[in-house]
Amino acid sequence: MVFFREGQTLGMRFVGTQIVMKNGFKASMITVVIRQIFYSYLGMMTFIIPPILLFAINGLLLKFHPCKRLLHDLIAGTMVIQKY
Repeated sequence: MVFFREGQTLGMRFVGTQIVMKNGFKASMITVVIRQIFYSYLGMMTFIIPPILLFAINGLLLKFHPCKRLLHDLIAGTMVIQKY
């Protein structure tokens, strides 16, 4: 759980990003863990959904979604913001 402190993984701390709720409030530890579970689960669904399709969906969301939220962010109700 120390890897998700304040809505940030170690990599997110390095680049200065943070996970928050879609309304901008601080994400709870449970929400951040649920988001990571969805992220991992979507990656494991390759036997149902081809990886190229997931990549295409996330690519389209990244390009056209106004808040640049990816599929796991939409499911979990979170978004990634620049912290610094």
